[in-house]
Parts: sequence; structure tokens; C-alpha cells
Amino acid sequence: MPTETIAPDLLERISDCVKRAAEPKSIVLDEAGLTANLFDGGMLDSFGWINLLDELDEAFGIELDLDELDQKNIVSVRDIAGHINTLLKTR
Repeated sequence: MPTETIAPDLLERISDCVKRAAEPKSIVLDEAGLTANLFDGGMLDSFGWINLLDELDEAFGIELDLDELDQKNIVSVRDIAGHINTLLKTR
């Protein structure tokens, strides 16, 4: 995904959603963690991914299409933020 400027409050809101969906619940998402692979790092599995989509739907009031959110391409908080940022701009 191309790098784009994303508002810090958007990153924070998405980080909060990830923390609620992830295991363990005590994860810390610092600046380096925003680009970390959430799946390789063991924070999310397939159930966590579904929980995260529910959290994001609720937090942003947008329905996320599973076909658009491919776990192979959208793997970090920053990736998710870029996708949501694009969706919010097209509303």
C-alpha cells in the first residue's frame, strides 16, 4: 500500500480497535508497532481478524468488505488506517 499522510487521531482510533480485538489484550502499539504485521506477530488470528472488522465497523460506521480487506495485503495498523482513510474520503 502506498504511504500517505494519516491523521494521528485516526491511527489512535484504529489502534484502540486492534487492542480490543487482539490477543493478548495487553499489547502496546508504539510508532514501530503501527507498521508491524499483526498476524506474523501473533496479535491477530482469523478470529481476531473478524473481531477487528466488527470493531472497525462499529467505530467508524462503515461496512468493511472482506473481499477488499485481504489479510495478505492489509497487515498493519497503518495499512488498515490507509484503507479506512480512503473509504472515509469517498463518503
